[in-house]
Amino acid sequence: MTRATAFTLLFMAAFTVAGEEWFYMSPTPDASRIQGVFQLSSDTLVLLGNDGKLSMSTDMGLTWDNTPKRFLGDITCAEKYSFDGDNIRFFLERNSMYYLSTINIHSSKLDTARIGKTIPYGHFMLSPDSGWVVGNRDMIMKTKDGGVTWDSMPTGKSTVWHSAYFENFNTGWIVGSKGSIAFTKNGRQWNFQTSGTTKNLNEILFVDDSTGFVVGDSGIVLKTDDRGLTWTLEQITAARKFSRIFFVDSTLIISSSAGTTYKSRDLGENWITVGDSAMYNIKSMFFTDSSTGWLATTGDIAKTEDCGKNWEFLIKPVTRRTLRDVSAIDSNTAFAAGDSGIIVFTRDGGNNWTVHQTEFSNSFHSIHFPTPAHGWVVGASAVILNSTDGGETWNEQECSFSSAYTFKTVDFSDKNKGFIAGTDGALLRTIDGGKNWETLKNPSGSSTTDYNCIQMLDSETVFLGGSDGYLRKTNNGGDTWSRITLKSTSGLSPTTESGTIISVCFLDNQTGVVTSYSASYSRCWYTSDGGNTWEYRSLSAGASNVSVALDTFFILNYGNCTRVYKDFQKFSTIDLDISDYAIDFKGNTGWFVGRKSAGPVAAVFMKIKLTEDTPVNNSAAIIPGKLTNKILYSKEMPFSVIPLSPFEKAFTLSGRLVRDLKRPGSLAVIKKAVPGSDEN
Repeated sequence: MTRATAFTLLFMAAFTVAGEEWFYMSPTPDASRIQGVFQLSSDTLVLLGNDGKLSMSTDMGLTWDNTPKRFLGDITCAEKYSFDGDNIRFFLERNSMYYLSTINIHSSKLDTARIGKTIPYGHFMLSPDSGWVVGNRDMIMKTKDGGVTWDSMPTGKSTVWHSAYFENFNTGWIVGSKGSIAFTKNGRQWNFQTSGTTKNLNEILFVDDSTGFVVGDSGIVLKTDDRGLTWTLEQITAARKFSRIFFVDSTLIISSSAGTTYKSRDLGENWITVGDSAMYNIKSMFFTDSSTGWLATTGDIAKTEDCGKNWEFLIKPVTRRTLRDVSAIDSNTAFAAGDSGIIVFTRDGGNNWTVHQTEFSNSFHSIHFPTPAHGWVVGASAVILNSTDGGETWNEQECSFSSAYTFKTVDFSDKNKGFIAGTDGALLRTIDGGKNWETLKNPSGSSTTDYNCIQMLDSETVFLGGSDGYLRKTNNGGDTWSRITLKSTSGLSPTTESGTIISVCFLDNQTGVVTSYSASYSRCWYTSDGGNTWEYRSLSAGASNVSVALDTFFILNYGNCTRVYKDFQKFSTIDLDISDYAIDFKGNTGWFVGRKSAGPVAAVFMKIKLTEDTPVNNSAAIIPGKLTNKILYSKEMPFSVIPLSPFEKAFTLSGRLVRDLKRPGSLAVIKKAVPGSDEN
């Protein structure tokens, strides 16, 4: 199998194609955009993902229940109120319409109340039925019936309102853009209060009847001791945007969008910088006491027990290093290698991963196990590592190349015979398991040619792909090489497009797939006659790794995976919304490995198990967060996917039932899905 270069992963849910599912191995839960983190009890945490998926842990983050609950839409500003028991409130955007929604953590019962097309930014609930919503374009609305009806109470000024605080249904404050603060004592008329700043104000909090605080951009803190008649201004730091303020255990705690926290034990007279975090994209934060807090970023949840000086990530990634290649041993065992000399492995199907930190600081580019016991890793500075005990220990092997070379790819036909190739025409061969490495003549004849991929079909037949756009083949174990020009019937080839060969994967001597990349094109080339003739298929930018399982090729490129059957007649594209990554199969079990591209860097693993009776399907639908792979969708985007016990059903925007699982294939109109209604 060939190996990949760098890869980045931005992936949210388990995706299904033709009945087969990819599952996250690490980190868990699989919510890459967490909008809310909530503590239900001393040992129970709940996460709410952007797609409406709930993840629950009853052991404070050690294990997670990732059962998809519902496909909702884009979620923002999730909150849990003490009076609301097991319910979470959040804003939901669906087809440019906004809703204030409530979801029950345990039953997944969803109530949605339509707000309108104006963007909401903050809400303050006094009870499950009574509360206020504020937002863009002077949006100020209140409800007494849980959102069934709304009364609009604008100030008359074009202001973006971010936060609200109310003593009762009619008396409260709102804060927003350009230093705006407004007060109402009857719930109808607004009086503007002087803030003394033009910075955006992001949240307001009162600690008693008279004393209140507001936090905003550029480290702004406002305080009042007279219910807002006068506000005093303090700038703690210009480097941070203050987003949240809490009052617990007689302590004020301010959090910034970067995770930095500040605290005061004397009602804002003095502030202490607790921690200066490098985190970003904080989606949710709360404190249960003056020391213990929780935050959620893009795909991560962390806990602090010292008011933010240190954060411990509970969704523990295997590593925060970039992983560049993966090698599958069997359905339970896989190895991956990457930057800073790191090797990670699992022996229990991906439930647990072990990090093996070598003494090397440079990047590993390729890892390969020809047998369960024998493995090789190669990388920068011409490093070669070998294991003979199934990856428990690794030993360096010597070769004649200097540290100026980078080895990009390694492949073995058995435990003794193998090849390594890399930059500047580097090509090595061993026939004794790496005890001796022989430097071979550069087949391209040019020291500027980099070799990115190599595959051995047997000890004599080897394919080699280079940056010059040519594929090379040997039938005598590397003594001599012939050059294969990948050229379509229309005359296109990687050489004419100034392309480089990225990966090569042959199922047998006749059937193979090669990917090439240039500044303008990424292509998949395939042959069924040993390379005499070639056809191509254009790919999105960034073609990378190829692997094969059950006579089916999996071709990875920027953002998706193309699955093609051996006869090259049936193609199926899986949209993964990711960038560079690697794949490897052993039998019918495949492994993806990569890293997140948003939020804190963390390695991510995925696994799939294929079934032999599953055909390739050109029209296979990949729907993030769907409830079952048995639901078929029409061309309309679904308004919602909702469980109507005892059967699951899907509805389109127009309210038509796409498929009723009780009567497979039926398209009868059963229920009208009305936006803003209780969809249960």
